[in-house]
Amino acid sequence: MVANREIKRGEELFDSYGEKCNWKFLHGYGFVLEDNECNTAPITIEIDPTDPLKTEKEMLISMKLELS
Repeated sequence: MVANREIKRGEELFDSYGEKCNWKFLHGYGFVLEDNECNTAPITIEIDPTDPLKTEKEMLISMKLELS
């Protein structure tokens, strides 16, 4: 840490972990937040290559990802 002003002995200091999802908090710092508004989770979607609606499903998934 680097201070941008003089710190007096015994003065309380605060540190911000920034906005992160819970898996980053857990991996990096060993804790999670109960109501984390920045929480995310990876999702893997596999579409059967023989599915007759494969193209339409891929299009809908890509549209949703672009909106995120």
